[in-house]
Amino acid sequence: AIADSTEQYDIVFASGIVYHLSEPAEFLHNVRARCRRFALIDTHVADPTVPFKDCSADIVEHSSNGQVYRGRNFWEFDPDATAADRSQMLWAAWDNPQSFWPLEDDLVRMMLDAGFTHVEKIDTTHAINRWRVDPRSRVMYVCTV
Repeated sequence: AIADSTEQYDIVFASGIVYHLSEPAEFLHNVRARCRRFALIDTHVADPTVPFKDCSADIVEHSSNGQVYRGRNFWEFDPDATAADRSQMLWAAWDNPQSFWPLEDDLVRMMLDAGFTHVEKIDTTHAINRWRVDPRSRVMYVCTV
């Protein structure tokens, strides 16, 4: 796991992981601590007007590293689900029943707060159509050191 490593990497690619975390800002700090050049972050974000999938109806505030980020909670699975039940949920987080999906502007601020000096959105419209995900909730960013 990247949090347990002291190794440095030129490139870090985090695809489909950030939106499964209850502490995405902490993860991004860990990514930045190990990244020498740039990171590609591919993730879902919360829409400010419409809750997608199993996101909370309300926008919530999430505190991390002394910062407050806005977004929606996402329900990964029932907290009472057994390990056997969770092993069948291939598209859910393993340990945390609730994740945090930041609003896109807050995700960008999270990346900058983590120590990246430049954050730029990549147009993935053509790929998103093939992935069959809602383009309003899926983004990719390149973050440079």
